[in-house]
Amino acid sequence: MQPSIKDRRSPTVAAGEEKGAWRAILEQGAHLLRSSAPMSGFDVYRNTAMNIDVARTRADRQSLLPLARPQWGVDDMKDDFTGTSEVPGVFDVRAANG
Repeated sequence: MQPSIKDRRSPTVAAGEEKGAWRAILEQGAHLLRSSAPMSGFDVYRNTAMNIDVARTRADRQSLLPLARPQWGVDDMKDDFTGTSEVPGVFDVRAANG
């Protein structure tokens, strides 16, 4: 005769287990962010809200251009995006070495 073994849950709950609805909403939001294009105009909104002047910052950093060093991976995804422009002083190591 085999003893009957009852299935007992641990008193310790795994992280996120009791948050099923919230977790589902977060996963849905994460999926949406990964699968959709960035919000149009969000960068303008962010810059205005945070008082960021991109043109002034870029002009202020022009003095640092002579100190710039080639970076790895700059050109790896350049053909994957449209409507972008190169940043002065930023170039790939492979392009620099010919």
